[in-house]
Amino acid sequence: LRPLRHQTSTQLEEAIRLYQGGFLEGFSVAGSPACEEWMVLCRERYQRLMMEALHRLVVEYQRQGHYERALELARETGDKEDERDVHQALAELHAETGDSRRAYDSHLRYAELQESIVHERAAAEIADMEARYESEKKQREIEGLRRDNELQSLRLRSERLRLYALASGLLLVGIVLLLLFRRYLHLLAFW
Repeated sequence: LRPLRHQTSTQLEEAIRLYQGGFLEGFSVAGSPACEEWMVLCRERYQRLMMEALHRLVVEYQRQGHYERALELARETGDKEDERDVHQALAELHAETGDSRRAYDSHLRYAELQESIVHERAAAEIADMEARYESEKKQREIEGLRRDNELQSLRLRSERLRLYALASGLLLVGIVLLLLFRRYLHLLAFW
């Protein structure tokens, strides 16, 4: 495969015509995850190449003044930016030729696509910010729970130390009392 930048418009058109969808779509090799992974990687690569070829054709046809074909391909790619750019060029062309109605229609479609692109980008940015916020919020919650666990662990350790100290103190007092009682008994034996 030669890089797309070295292909002519005719070659790109032929490649698009021959493209039949996903690479080995529906084919599977049971028990071979490596083969499945390879097929997915190839499928994704060929899809990217197809989209790149379509984009290159849109740009090339627009440059050549074949706006209808450029618009058709832009719609096929689903790339609103390509379609927007073609409509902008069409609006300029129609304005230059004095066809104000078609210039207005193309400019209107250009504005709609531009608004849609801006809206989609803003929505994506908002979704990204919300995801980051939620992630940071969860991270803060996890950190708070970790600190709470550490505090609880320190409290339990402190309670255990107090309990050990109390038990040791009581044992010591018991031993002292036992010694004092034995001494008392010993002293009584002499009296």
